[in-house]
Amino acid sequence: MENRSFRFDRHDRIMIDNVSYRSESKEKNTHFLQAIVDGFIDDFLTVKTDQDISLLMKSGRLRVDAGWFSKTLHLLRVRHDNSNLRDLSEDDLRTVAWKKEWCVRFLSAAGAKDKPWRPKMTPTDIRQFIDNIKSEMDSWYLNEFGMRRKPGRQRKGEIRKEFDYPAPSTLRDWLKLYRQAGYRAEAFRPLYENCGNRNQLDERVRQIVQNGVESYCTLNRIKMADVYEDIEAQLFLHNKKHGSELQVSDRTVRRHINNIDPFKRDAGRFGADYALRKYAPVGRGIVLESPLERVEMDDWEFDLFVLLKTSSAWKKLDSKQKKQIERVRVTVTVAIDCVTRCIVGFHATPAPPSTAGAKTALRSVLLDKTKIAELAGAKSSWDMYGRPEFIVTDGGPVFRGEFETAVARSRMNRSLPDQDPRMRGTIESFFRSFKRLCRYFTGQSFSNVMEKGDYPGEDYASLTFDVFYRAAVRYIVDVYHHRKHRGLNNGTPFKTWEILTTQRDRGMAPPLNQEQIVEAFGLEHKSKITRNGVTINSFNYESSDLTKLHQIMGEKDVVSIFDPDDLGTILVRVPNKHLDRFHNVFGSYIIGKCTDAAVHGRTYLDLVAGKREVQDFLKAQALEGNPYRLTAHNDFQDQSAQALKDAGIPTHQLSQKKYDQITAVVSQKTRAALTSPTYSDDPMSDDDLPGSVIAVSARTKPKAKPNADDGNAQPKERPAHKPFSQSMNTFEDDDD
Repeated sequence: MENRSFRFDRHDRIMIDNVSYRSESKEKNTHFLQAIVDGFIDDFLTVKTDQDISLLMKSGRLRVDAGWFSKTLHLLRVRHDNSNLRDLSEDDLRTVAWKKEWCVRFLSAAGAKDKPWRPKMTPTDIRQFIDNIKSEMDSWYLNEFGMRRKPGRQRKGEIRKEFDYPAPSTLRDWLKLYRQAGYRAEAFRPLYENCGNRNQLDERVRQIVQNGVESYCTLNRIKMADVYEDIEAQLFLHNKKHGSELQVSDRTVRRHINNIDPFKRDAGRFGADYALRKYAPVGRGIVLESPLERVEMDDWEFDLFVLLKTSSAWKKLDSKQKKQIERVRVTVTVAIDCVTRCIVGFHATPAPPSTAGAKTALRSVLLDKTKIAELAGAKSSWDMYGRPEFIVTDGGPVFRGEFETAVARSRMNRSLPDQDPRMRGTIESFFRSFKRLCRYFTGQSFSNVMEKGDYPGEDYASLTFDVFYRAAVRYIVDVYHHRKHRGLNNGTPFKTWEILTTQRDRGMAPPLNQEQIVEAFGLEHKSKITRNGVTINSFNYESSDLTKLHQIMGEKDVVSIFDPDDLGTILVRVPNKHLDRFHNVFGSYIIGKCTDAAVHGRTYLDLVAGKREVQDFLKAQALEGNPYRLTAHNDFQDQSAQALKDAGIPTHQLSQKKYDQITAVVSQKTRAALTSPTYSDDPMSDDDLPGSVIAVSARTKPKAKPNADDGNAQPKERPAHKPFSQSMNTFEDDDD
């Protein structure tokens, strides 16, 4: 990470030691930052190199809030002037810029609410606007291009203009063209191709030539010379009949033949099937330049059966017990960087595809995975991580709901292309390469029955899940990343990543810090804030900011976010109207620490998985066909779970929906255990009952416990309630 080149957008807020900065510019590996003090931009620049930025991030002294200074930035990006004017000459480009500048200045003046006079689209106002600004436009053109505009046209009886500023009607026409073109410079492209006489042939000759040219597009596949001879013969007969002298050159006939649409020409000469195959659209793909500019994600059911048992336990089983072990196909969720072809996110589970698995793979994109590679025995590093600009997935259910929320909170953009695998060709191509791993082991499932034949894939399963996981990681890190790739001009993904991430001219977006990751991928819990802080799962969380929030809000419901893999810290959402009263705010959240030191580092599943009501709930869900593999990694891996935890990647399969269901079950059992049934003191009299009484059932009350001294003792009467209107004071000298 020390060699990375970073890039900051102009609207990003860079917090260094709780001081706000914005990026002014960057030269090579040096950033020039401006401090923001009380809403004002400081004139002095702070210089930080990419190495300084990297060290500040590692120490936790720097964080970046993307788009902080422009919350409506996505609205301003609706229109893009992507006019392609590269084919124009320098003179034409200067003319286009001249016309566009006039339109931009007029529209700005017309929309300026703070100005005393705003021009309207009337000849009088437009003329006044031109008179007011023509001197400024003359100076602008001179400063911009180092020359003045040419003088206006010489008109009889009029004084020639010093430069060709527009007339009111001309500027009005420019404005109409500019608006019709979507406020793009393309509106002022010169249309020289529309000039001149288009019909230079005699109409009688044109008809004969057209008929002859049509005969070229036939399955006879005649030559151009044959077409010209046929046209000459037709003209000879026409001239003989009408006494005319019509003629056409061979060059003109060939030009008309060459003007035929290629698709129409090939369809006529070679057949429709040939033309369709030749001209079927094949996407070139999006042109990308920087790592993590576009990351494609998808899940895939591996064509390999694995054993649901840890490798250490598998060795202790006899042959009969081994046959009884469940065989399943592994689901992998992979994220690939489209520029470098590196695998930047990975998750494997013996369970079916799920939103929790997709979120885990997305979270791994943001984290360094070198520790996982070391555990798998890989020789190379796996430090391909960062914050992508675009996440591209299909529209499957696992990539909706909570996954979309995590993408939005991670400051990423989301793209859902059409339902065509070619729109996500990079990840689909990797799965074909990843399939090579299946051929190293027995137990393949194959993609269809014809390929499988009589091969008993389940019986030949030889890998436990933890061994498969390590093999998959090592294949990615040591094999795939160092294999030559045709899409990289025979370069390797590893080397391409190393080169592009150290480029000084562009750089990469800074990664998220720990608090931002918890905000994006944590689970939400709604509870009241009290003077004791916030209580989640029977644990109290306190901090000075929480105390301050309680003083501002009182005992009201707040939304907290916690990491299921570490219950030591939570993030509490601050209402927008109170944000300006807090200094150390992470987005819209403040931090709370658990008062019980033993909880720090413990997972949520460690606390609830052993509860009887949770076990009953999981068994009921399994009977209904909804198995919850909440601790998949812990159950099926030996050492991998700890490596995942050290890397910050979740070791659970817990989604927000599952957490809410488990919390509801625990809360229901708790209420049932801590409350007693309520009985009526006095039964309702028959007179108070509506209608006619036909029969009355016997009412029972709970029997009072007999006194040890007197077996006939009556139950004690309930104490009278204290009056509610007593003083609310809690001092010692309060009067009863």
